[in-house]
Amino acid sequence: MSNCSYLLGLNYRDIMQKKNLVVSSMNQVEASFQELQTRRRSDIKMLVEILIVGLKGAKKTEIVYKANLNFKIAKKYLDFLLAKGLLTEDSLCGRKKIYRTTEKGKMFIKRYGETVELIL
Repeated sequence: MSNCSYLLGLNYRDIMQKKNLVVSSMNQVEASFQELQTRRRSDIKMLVEILIVGLKGAKKTEIVYKANLNFKIAKKYLDFLLAKGLLTEDSLCGRKKIYRTTEKGKMFIKRYGETVELIL
């Protein structure tokens, strides 16, 4: 037993148990972080990706391809973003619609980026 462990009142077995506990906790944190990185995109991430495509104005087809969505899912998210005022819809030549990110949507993108920076 070393002088330091003797002074702290710990024996070798106690020290090894504490070391194993710390290593186990670190492994759990690392596994959680890896799971976060490999998990499917969250709803929020998909909303942000749509808003980013809409910064320059985009048709639904462009949003679907650039945000890597299907049309059914894209419609659900577009309807939500329109209802919340994060996206606007302008008609182009009658039937075609152009989606544009509003100021509120730009603020949402900015705050999302700031939040991600805090945790990564």
